[in-house]
Amino acid sequence: MSKKLVKLGTFILDYMEELGYSRKQLAEKMKMSQKYISELINAKTKLSVEVALKFEKVFKGTKAEFWLQIDNAYYVALERLKVESGSLYSLDKVNNDFSLSTLLKGLGLSLEEKVNELLNIHEVDSINQLYQKCDTFEYSYNFMQDNGDKKSIYNWIAICNKQIEIVNKIPNKFELKNLQNQDNLNELKYILYSKDFNNVLNELTDFCNDLGIYLIFNEAVTNSKVRGATGYYKDNPVIYLSSRFKRLDAIYFSFVHEIGHIIENENVNEKTININTEEITHNAFARDFFIEKKDYNQFISSGLFEPKNIVEFSSRCNVIEDILVGFLQHDKYVEMNQLTKYRTILKEGDLNVYSDFEK
Repeated sequence: MSKKLVKLGTFILDYMEELGYSRKQLAEKMKMSQKYISELINAKTKLSVEVALKFEKVFKGTKAEFWLQIDNAYYVALERLKVESGSLYSLDKVNNDFSLSTLLKGLGLSLEEKVNELLNIHEVDSINQLYQKCDTFEYSYNFMQDNGDKKSIYNWIAICNKQIEIVNKIPNKFELKNLQNQDNLNELKYILYSKDFNNVLNELTDFCNDLGIYLIFNEAVTNSKVRGATGYYKDNPVIYLSSRFKRLDAIYFSFVHEIGHIIENENVNEKTININTEEITHNAFARDFFIEKKDYNQFISSGLFEPKNIVEFSSRCNVIEDILVGFLQHDKYVEMNQLTKYRTILKEGDLNVYSDFEK
């Protein structure tokens, strides 16, 4: 396993917090400039023996050797990463291949730190192992529609797998008959009859966990073009959902599509991921789940697609208007720029759905 790069600043901040020191107060106690303290915290300069001895005096119970060892280990790990990358897989190549600029944005990490974090996410020791593991990553998907980049898909799945046990609690062994139970399917439809996405996701997670299914929702990774996937984790099914289109109807539809994979007893395991594209059987299952075919056809025959008709028919079918409008637009009964007020688009804040689980 790649050793996680930890800046000296992480430890300095921990000790500062424990003692209630601000950067200004620490600088005053050490008789140094606040700018220099900030540079140490942000790994913009290396720690000297002189300053390490000052830390020993300010942070009682620590030794100068402790501070020097932490700082030295950080820079040695950075240099090792550069040497290891070699000419075949440069850090810039890894950055581009795995979209690190967007994947780990906003964390204030250097390129070397981003690459190291990527190795930890994928649980490999080196960049060579990262590419080897990616090359042997098995999956199948229909190139007719999504056709995502293999490395990006591999990245997305790995990130999802890191969260599985954090956000799921599985009390029961999965049994297909329980998922096929009509009462449970009715409960599922009731859960999806809401536009409160965060609440829906929490209820879906509980629903799935009670049936022995893991559920993970994660923001889409650049170029992955994945809407959803099914697989197995510790002998139980897992459903992966992404925010690719950021539309409520797309996410709900993808979820039910993946439920269709499980009900139809797809051959999924921990190495084979079935990427959700236009698989006709499971799309048909999802469509019928939300609106029965005969009812939909009858609505189409009416030719009445005004807002009031949309609201009335959706209510009668116990689905949010987004689902019906999505069907109508997909089937080209209305233009993509029509009835857009019934297409709920998730905002950035709506995608931070696991904050409660992490506390």
